[in-house]
Amino acid sequence: MEGRGPGTAGLDKARDYLVGQFQAFGLQPAFSDSYTQRFEIDNGVEAVAQTLSIGDRALEPGLDFTPLGFSASSTFAGEPVFVGYGIVDKEREYDSYAGMPDGALNGRVAVAMRFEPQDDKAVSRWMERSGAWSRSASLVEKAKWAAERGAAAMLVVNPPSQQTPLKPTRQSSAPQTAAIPVLHITPAVFAQLGDADLAALQQAADRGESTFRKLAAMPIQGQVELKRAKAHVDNVAGVLPGAGALADDEVVVVGAHYDHLGYGDVGTLTRDDIGSLHAGADDNASGTAGLVMLAQRFAQNSSPVRRTMLFVGFSAEERGLLGSSHFLKHLDDVELRTDQIVAMVNMDMIGRMEKDRLYAFGIGSGDRWKSIIRTAAREHGLTLITDTSPLGASDHANFFMHKVPAVHFFTGVHSDYHRPTDTADKINRAGGAKALACIEQVVRELTVEQARLVFNAEGAKVPQRAHGAASGAFLGIMPDYATVDGSQGCGVGALTPGGPAGAAGVKDGDLIIQWNEHKIGNVYDLSGALRKGKPDEDVVLKIKRDGKIIDITVKLGQR
Repeated sequence: MEGRGPGTAGLDKARDYLVGQFQAFGLQPAFSDSYTQRFEIDNGVEAVAQTLSIGDRALEPGLDFTPLGFSASSTFAGEPVFVGYGIVDKEREYDSYAGMPDGALNGRVAVAMRFEPQDDKAVSRWMERSGAWSRSASLVEKAKWAAERGAAAMLVVNPPSQQTPLKPTRQSSAPQTAAIPVLHITPAVFAQLGDADLAALQQAADRGESTFRKLAAMPIQGQVELKRAKAHVDNVAGVLPGAGALADDEVVVVGAHYDHLGYGDVGTLTRDDIGSLHAGADDNASGTAGLVMLAQRFAQNSSPVRRTMLFVGFSAEERGLLGSSHFLKHLDDVELRTDQIVAMVNMDMIGRMEKDRLYAFGIGSGDRWKSIIRTAAREHGLTLITDTSPLGASDHANFFMHKVPAVHFFTGVHSDYHRPTDTADKINRAGGAKALACIEQVVRELTVEQARLVFNAEGAKVPQRAHGAASGAFLGIMPDYATVDGSQGCGVGALTPGGPAGAAGVKDGDLIIQWNEHKIGNVYDLSGALRKGKPDEDVVLKIKRDGKIIDITVKLGQR
């Protein structure tokens, strides 16, 4: 389904599949006479106009150059001037413009190399870790420095040590827009700008020498016009009416997001596979399969439910929980009030169960979540791992913010998350069925018990997660959520490719038990330590691996 990215025919086909299933099961349309709720989202940046010429030779967009997603929209013309890495880093006393005469860049086109000074192994001299770059390598920053010195535009080119494809416009957007047009060109185009030896220029720039120089006398001219693309996407929902006194005023919502990353335009964790299809088998075809199966089981069961059930397939979750946010802001579309929603059960990534472990996040948000879920897990032979907080990157979080008891079922993190390798052959089908049997029992309890769950905001308050969101420091691990609580250490569930932890020698399955002199007992302890960390700081992690204790020094990265 093209990775079910916004704006793809594949996402629309997945939508139509869900509608067809809900119709076949006999669910009623949730949105008046429709199963779908359409809304519009931003869908990246696209180039309306993109031209670049050297003299009278027109270059081909997509093959010779691409405008970057944070570029200014305007025309430009000027002679090319090489500015090395185009970096001004006062702390490191590195200035690509040192020795440049005043006004030398006025009205001209700056040509800068990507990245930053490197050693003979193509590793940053400043970060000293493969694939890690300092803030000075930011193309947004480079465009700012060039614009401040009067450049009419900036062209960026990969140095010989770092040959990667042209950065697509949609995948290079940024919150801020540059003051000048910025385009990425190929080394072959750079060779047309004169007789400059790019390899020799890089070597000089790597040594910190000034490489500022005029290139060809011929003018460069071009035009960039970008616009924010829009996409129409749909939530899909069906209703199973309850029977009895609770049917009209109390509703149980069962949800899962059915979108994913498409071709990795937004959200991919890969560096080399941007543009590859991200199938999202676990994230979240697995949860969507669970949604469809539960809808069928409840709709075709001869025993009626007391509370009305609302089965919802959310879209645009991967763009920031947009589908569930829109749904809750427009409850009038389903003729509901927030206080009618008794509970929300979310399934996101339930297809990769290991060792019969099932995670339940958010059990502190309702007064009896813990007893209901633990009973079901025990009866199905599952090891239950819980977290009281419902806050996190899935749709249940929005329901909690609207004071609805919300729980998220999950079977664990893995190294295929948000990568093209999250494919169907890796799904643990038997484990997924086992998880779903447990979830079904929980949902059935919610639909028939006389007393409703009581929202508990205080019970859901916990320390911040161990993702370093509150800090600029970056460790580069996905924690093993089996170690959310406890005192034995924080497990490493997966590593960010090229991240500081992996580069230093941390491995999947390691248990972090100490951060410098501070004991690490669980995910929250690691979170607290990371929040206090600083980019470029050396941290000694004490790791338990295969029964042995080892020390690994990690230089924290920059988010």
